[in-house]
Amino acid sequence: MPDHFEFEQEQRDGLQLIRWLGDPEIIGWRREESWGPDMPRFVADYRMFGSAGLLYPALLGLVWRLTAGLARFALPEFDGVSNCERLGRPYELVRWEYGIESDRPDWPARDRGFVAAESHRTLPGPQPGGPPIFERFEGAAVTRVSTWLDLMSILPLGDAANTTCVFAITPDERGHARLLSVLRADQPPTLETVVATEDDVVAVITQEEEELGLSSVVIAGRERLRSSFQGEAEQLVDRLDAYLAATAAARTLEEWCAAVDQLADLAVARQ
Repeated sequence: MPDHFEFEQEQRDGLQLIRWLGDPEIIGWRREESWGPDMPRFVADYRMFGSAGLLYPALLGLVWRLTAGLARFALPEFDGVSNCERLGRPYELVRWEYGIESDRPDWPARDRGFVAAESHRTLPGPQPGGPPIFERFEGAAVTRVSTWLDLMSILPLGDAANTTCVFAITPDERGHARLLSVLRADQPPTLETVVATEDDVVAVITQEEEELGLSSVVIAGRERLRSSFQGEAEQLVDRLDAYLAATAAARTLEEWCAAVDQLADLAVARQ
């Protein structure tokens, strides 16, 4: 597998733990001069801009494929409550989120495990037409994401480190209630307690705009992840090779956009 995607893998008490950390500054991954007026399309489709490069949508596409058929819930760190309320999306407030230390250059120092969540929302100011009030409070929003566009609509964008937790569980009310219970417990959960069944998957994807400017992913699961990850990772590498070849030959923005779609595998993700 190319150096771009050297995944660290660890077996821990029946849990498969996969980590990846990389620099988005790879030749052919950034073409800011080509975006022009179509930049909003990239923000809408991939939640990607600036120095984050294209690793973020590639990793999101990988997670989406690995969790096909499961009920997916997203926890956008810090911005989730604000984004859900702005869009009118229902959400449930939980106490714990998965922390990534964005100023650390390697694993396991970056991996903080579950930590107390913090969010913010924007409220109208006391004076009509005056400046708004920014409220910070404990807790994070967990919201159901049934489609790729649902996920894209609530991802954080423009923070120093844009981090999103994706929880994929068996599609029944019992699994949903169990997930909320562990994320609302008095003590921080472990991955072993959150990943309660052989099908459950937890993924934490980070796109950094400041500090080290890296992208990373942590994925945890059991039998489902063990049996499917290698094949999906190899397909991701194939898509990366195809992307680099296509962008090297691209002469128009449309050709480049088509290559990005293939990299993130959006034809599959949008199903």
